[in-house]
Amino acid sequence: MGAWGVKIFQSDVALDVKEDFKAQLLLGKSDEETLQVVKEACRDYINDPEDQYEFWFAVASYSYDLGRLLPEVKEKTVSLIDDGGDLERWEGKEKAKRAAVLNELKAKLLSEQPPRKEFKPLKNRKSYLEINDIYYFQLNEDQFKDQYYYNYYVIILVEGTACEDFRVRGFLDEYPLVYLKICKTFPDKLEDLDKIPMVPASYRDTKKDQDLDQRILMLDGFRSFKKRLNYLGRYDFKREANTGYTLDNGKRVPVIKEDGTWRGSFRDWSILIRELTYVLDVEKRFHNKEF
Repeated sequence: MGAWGVKIFQSDVALDVKEDFKAQLLLGKSDEETLQVVKEACRDYINDPEDQYEFWFAVASYSYDLGRLLPEVKEKTVSLIDDGGDLERWEGKEKAKRAAVLNELKAKLLSEQPPRKEFKPLKNRKSYLEINDIYYFQLNEDQFKDQYYYNYYVIILVEGTACEDFRVRGFLDEYPLVYLKICKTFPDKLEDLDKIPMVPASYRDTKKDQDLDQRILMLDGFRSFKKRLNYLGRYDFKREANTGYTLDNGKRVPVIKEDGTWRGSFRDWSILIRELTYVLDVEKRFHNKEF
């Protein structure tokens, strides 16, 4: 059933519906447009004998709380509560608890709605780093004093951009796509960067020759991290020859899909150092490899 409790939003279906409904409102759709889009996207739920209840209960409860309950939704939901079909999925004490939840929902839907909540339409975010820009910082925190890479330089090379819908499902924002390198001695000139190997995006068994794409999509948190970065310059650095996933059949799958979205590794700037040092530790211990 995909539910872990008797409350309206204690199921996978209900949470999916709520997220889709909110996303459409954030995209600037009207109440009527939002309902139609969500109904189309969740057609499988609506046509399922059990999931239909989760769908309509979620839409009704959430839209009511926003002061946006449509007559169609109200009428449909009340009729589903009255038909008692949803309760057939529950047993014992859980059935009684669910009945109480549905009675409460019905009473809410038949009462006066709260003031209408307005949504400010989202604006697409654009990448804050330019292609071929090079930045660096040092791993000079006290916690790394006993590590071989203490005071090493981490170099961030901007490959370009890719898109993801991390804020709102279906709403694509642009993020910087980067490679990472690490070195003990800072290069004398930008061209020397090509001699330094790329750092893996995450740990994996390199012996199986199934490396993932070494690029990382960097998410929010850059503004707080930016004070640590130093701008080195702009240079058309040497890229990795192979990018993408290697499947069991040997076929490589592009990480940037046709719609510009990203399916590879991603990090928030706030956890970049933690993830990076983990990779370095593993490579040192298991592969005797220092960057």
